[in-house]
This record gives sequence, C-alpha cells and structure tokens, in this order.
Amino acid sequence: MSSPSSAPAPSPCAGTVRGGPDHLRGYVEDWLCGRRTLPEVPLDIDMTWTFVECDGAAGSSYCSYRNGEGSDLILRVPNAQPETVTEVRVDRTTFAADADEYARQFVEAWVNGNQPRVRALSTPEVAAFTAGNPPPESGYEVVLSPSEVPEFEVRSSGSDYLLIVRGRLGRPNAITNITGT
Repeated sequence: MSSPSSAPAPSPCAGTVRGGPDHLRGYVEDWLCGRRTLPEVPLDIDMTWTFVECDGAAGSSYCSYRNGEGSDLILRVPNAQPETVTEVRVDRTTFAADADEYARQFVEAWVNGNQPRVRALSTPEVAAFTAGNPPPESGYEVVLSPSEVPEFEVRSSGSDYLLIVRGRLGRPNAITNITGT
C-alpha cells in the first residue's frame, strides 16, 4: 500500500508587486516567485515593487516599477505586442563616491519625482524640503561652489538651490542641507 504523495510546497516569493496592468504585474510576480529569471536584476536590493507609470516611445511602452530604495525596474513592451516584455532594465539607486556625481544623482531623482531615491540620498530634513518645493526646471545645471565642504549650486530657469554634501560619500544620506537661493 502506498502512501499518498504530497506535492512540494510552493516556494515563497522573494518579494511583492503592486499595481500596473495585469500582465505586467504577473510578469514581475513570476520573477519574484521563481517562475521566471531576470538576470538583469540584482538580488541584493529591496524586492517590494510598486507600479509607477507607462510611457510610450518609438513603438514601445516603457513601464516602471519602483522599490522602496528608489530603484526602478523598467519593462519594454512593444505596442504591436502589448502582452510581451522584450527588454528589462534596472535603474538602481547607487551612492556615488564622488560628491559631484552624488549631487547630480540627487537632483535627477528630485526632478524625476523619485522620492524614495531622494530619501536614500539625503537626510529626512532635505527630503521633506524637496517634497514641499518645486524641483529645478529642465535645463538645470549643477555647479560646484568654492568652499571647504562640497556645496553645489543648482541653477535653472525656475527656482535655484544650494546643496551641501557633508555625509560620507558612497553611503546613503550624504546630502545634508538644501536651501533656496
């Protein structure tokens, strides 16, 4: 007499996904649950993904999911085959060791509305300032000001700002102060 066989329990998913079109949410969920591989995505980042938007360009839509650290998972979907994902990219939040690059990453995150990345790159006070003030307008420039600590002027046709980088570079929260000028 044989004993009933039990199917192996499904493996737990490595993360969660919220929002977006059903087929894209299913695509990301399949990856998180081990039913699909995405070698483009590093496994050492926050695996809680929330739908941001889909934008069209050159015959395709690029749909983004964002995690709590501000990294973006970008899926390319051809307009002629809207159920198919043809490319996967990751725009990962990184912490530059160079003050100029760190400041530029911060301003780019602010301009693009990536508040999780702004929070990762700055102190809570700076993140709160950016949430309540308009970002620089397109065509902005980030210029190092002469001083003992790295200060960057952010100039645009709209509002101008002064950023101070005092935290340890290569780590979170290095943008420690911001003021309007």
